[in-house]
Amino acid sequence: MSWNPVSLAKGFETAANSAEQYAQALLLRPKMGGREKELHDEHYAKFFVYDYLASVACIDSREQLLQALRRYRAAGPISGRGMFDQLRFQAEWHRYIDYLISEYSDETDSKTVEP
Repeated sequence: MSWNPVSLAKGFETAANSAEQYAQALLLRPKMGGREKELHDEHYAKFFVYDYLASVACIDSREQLLQALRRYRAAGPISGRGMFDQLRFQAEWHRYIDYLISEYSDETDSKTVEP
């Protein structure tokens, strides 16, 4: 299977939309316990990672994708509103980026978008 940046970007966009919808759905629950807050922060972090990748202009090669991921990781996670626990959000943000770096560092072309 060859490298397909258009298909890859669409996959990232789909993953971002799915994560955002799940995080928003959790906010609509009448009672949010600790586990729901953890899930929200996890999916919120996932949304930011995949949304960033969906918007990256140059992912014409595996190396460009890896460079974009490394730059994004070096810039650090966002902070501010929207998450319940900033440290948990940051940990999940790093986990998704590290997963993708590991996944796309392997030379095989059969990659998924989900960790």
